[in-house]
Amino acid sequence: MKSTDGIILIDSSSFKPIYANPRAIEIFSYPEEPRKIASPDRLLAERIREFLINKRSSDRSAFVSELRIGITRYSCQAFRLNSPLFLVVLRPQTSDLRARTSDHSRIGHNGLGV
Repeated sequence: MKSTDGIILIDSSSFKPIYANPRAIEIFSYPEEPRKIASPDRLLAERIREFLINKRSSDRSAFVSELRIGITRYSCQAFRLNSPLFLVVLRPQTSDLRARTSDHSRIGHNGLGV
């Protein structure tokens, strides 16, 4: 896994994060700076329910395969580790990563929220 990947360990019975690497916290706290978030655990739990759970699926453990946060699209892979635990990997899509790097000064972070 790359340092640009967000990693989250989720208890799917409650959709609460058990672990999130710094990159996952950064992804889900956008456009705010992660260190300014008063309760990262609560924010992650809200964002998991809001953005990662596939609402079109009847299976409560179904996660989306892609999501967009700000100007970046992420592929989302979920792996069942042990019922009810899931490991979710958020990987920026390559074309978005290149565009984000080359256009960063022009686009900036101007309030395009989650």
